[in-house]
Amino acid sequence: MKTLADILWTLVRWALPVTLAGVVVAGVLGTGRVGEEIRRRIELRLRAEFPDLSVQVQAASLVDGEGIVARGVAVVDPALPPQYRQLVWIEEVRLACRTTLADLAAGEPRITAVRVRRPLAHACRGQNGEWSLAKLIRRGSGSSPVPVTIEDATVLVEDLAQRSRFTLRQLGLEVEPEAGTTATVRGSLAGDVFERIDFSGRL
Repeated sequence: MKTLADILWTLVRWALPVTLAGVVVAGVLGTGRVGEEIRRRIELRLRAEFPDLSVQVQAASLVDGEGIVARGVAVVDPALPPQYRQLVWIEEVRLACRTTLADLAAGEPRITAVRVRRPLAHACRGQNGEWSLAKLIRRGSGSSPVPVTIEDATVLVEDLAQRSRFTLRQLGLEVEPEAGTTATVRGSLAGDVFERIDFSGRL
C-alpha cells in the first residue's frame, strides 16, 4: 500500500505545473487553444518527469467551475517487450482547481483534489524481480498531498518468474491526507478468484 500511495502522490505532482503564463495567452486567443495548450504542457511535464518513458495525452480542457480535465493519458516503457510496454492508460483525470484567467495568471493552480476515472495499469514482475510500475514512483516531491479518488480501475498483474497472472477489477479507492505524512484509505475491488473485497486503513 505504501508503493501505491507513492504512485498517487506522484500523479498529483504531475498535475501541479501544467497551467502557466502560456495558458493565459492561449485564453486570449480562444478556448480551443486553451485546451491544446494545457494538453501540450501536461504531456511535456510528464515527459520531463519520466524521461525514460513515452507519454501521450490525447486531449485536455478547462471546465468552468470545476478545474482541469485530461483525457487519454498513456505511459509506455519502450524498453520492455511489446506485450508489456503499456504501463498505464487513464481514460480521464480531473484536477479540481479555480479556472479563471486571473487565477491562472497568478501562477500554478492550487489543486484541491484529483479524480482518476477508469485507469488501466499493467504491473509486470520480470525475471530479475523488478516491477515495471516502479519507474512511475517518485518520492520527496515537496508537494502537499491532496485527496485522490480512483474510479473503476483495472490492474493486470503478471509475474514472469512464477508464470502467474491475475486481474483486479472495479477497483475504487479514496485517499484522504491527514496531518503529517499519513493518509486514510478506503476502497473496494473484485478479482479473478474472489467476488469483492472492501478495505480501509491508514498509510
